Amino acid sequence: MYLYGASGHAKVIIDILKAVGEPINGLIDDNPEVEQLQGIPVEHGYSGQTPLIISIGSNFVRKKIANKIGKGFGTAVHPSAIVSPTSRIGEGSVVMQGAIVQAEANIGRHCIINTGASVDHECKIDDYVHISPHATLCGNVSVGEGSWVGAGSTIVQGVTIGKWSVIGAGTIVARNVPDGVLVVGDRMQRIRDITPEMLNKLNRGGVDYLNEFLLSANECLKYTTATRSVIIGAGTYGEVYLAYLQEAGIEIVGFLDDNKELHGKFVKGVPVLGGTDLLESLKESYQIEAVYCPIGNNKLRVKVLSRADKLGYAIPNFIHESVLISPNTKIGEKGVYILPSTVIMPYTTIDNYVMISMNAKIAHHSVLKEGTFISTGVNFGASIVANKYSYIGISATIMTGVKTVGEDCLIGAGAVVIKDVPDKAVMAGVPAKVLRIKD
Repeated sequence: MYLYGASGHAKVIIDILKAVGEPINGLIDDNPEVEQLQGIPVEHGYSGQTPLIISIGSNFVRKKIANKIGKGFGTAVHPSAIVSPTSRIGEGSVVMQGAIVQAEANIGRHCIINTGASVDHECKIDDYVHISPHATLCGNVSVGEGSWVGAGSTIVQGVTIGKWSVIGAGTIVARNVPDGVLVVGDRMQRIRDITPEMLNKLNRGGVDYLNEFLLSANECLKYTTATRSVIIGAGTYGEVYLAYLQEAGIEIVGFLDDNKELHGKFVKGVPVLGGTDLLESLKESYQIEAVYCPIGNNKLRVKVLSRADKLGYAIPNFIHESVLISPNTKIGEKGVYILPSTVIMPYTTIDNYVMISMNAKIAHHSVLKEGTFISTGVNFGASIVANKYSYIGISATIMTGVKTVGEDCLIGAGAVVIKDVPDKAVMAGVPAKVLRIKD
């Protein structure tokens, strides 16, 4: 086997070939200053040597060289990799140590499936793609030509990534990605458009260029998402959302709270400007553009946000970057707040003004109606409708088989609900029983 490219990437492929007992006939590199690599002489210029693997990390350069050579390519699969016999590995591709390629996955030509990467069943990886170390592609994922999936990222089942795009390290991709974009973060912020040439520079530039590139990308993200905003409610939950929103690059000008004792004071360095009556004038006096209202009183939250909406304020969603959301989920466009480590399965519908706290699990085909509150650690089963203003307490479980959770009901902490919940019911216990019906 010959390798075209005498760099660090070639060293890894050399190890693979040695591990499978494949003789290394020689190295080729266009740089005349490179004379040998790991004791193997380097030739300068291609003269028809075959079989050949292009041992260059840049997707763009691999394509350029492959198009020039045309044919005669080999493959390299490390013996520690687990590759299904029903999968397909295209010519010129490399599967590195500890990688997994599951049943009927289709890996294109001149791809890199890097160390510990996982490509699940029926994934389709087009030519010149790089799947970085420990990236996870769930089932039926498609990745377009030349794209680069960063280290430790997760691509949710059924998602399509376009051609010549970059998925930043650690990103959770829960919806389709178009051609030629950089996407970073678990909320999939589209940072900028990129070209194959830019991708080539990014591939070749090493850590320093990558850091520079992502720094400028994050600055762009900060600019595009920063909106002069207020938070309604200056209690502890308001403090929590202040931290998350500031981390996301959103400018919080102040709090509004109807507790007059707080007016003029500072909460975590942010002033309490006054009560909600100021909504009428904030746009002019403070150039406020958006309103967040993360308060647990469902009816009050909906009332306040609806009022702000009518006054012309933006009512943005806030979904923490660690939330895992199926691309088939339908989410309202106003006042949906979802905190860290929550998982939302496919075909779920979440209406406007819904709050979901940390580490909740919402199963498939469920519906959360306007103004619902889901507390920390809730397990919400499949195909259940939570009606308006329903409140599900900490670590409660709504079992699959329940059809409806009634409007304006209250489910106590730790309750296990095994039957439909009436409107305005207060329920608690294991199994949960109706304690009373609200007036």
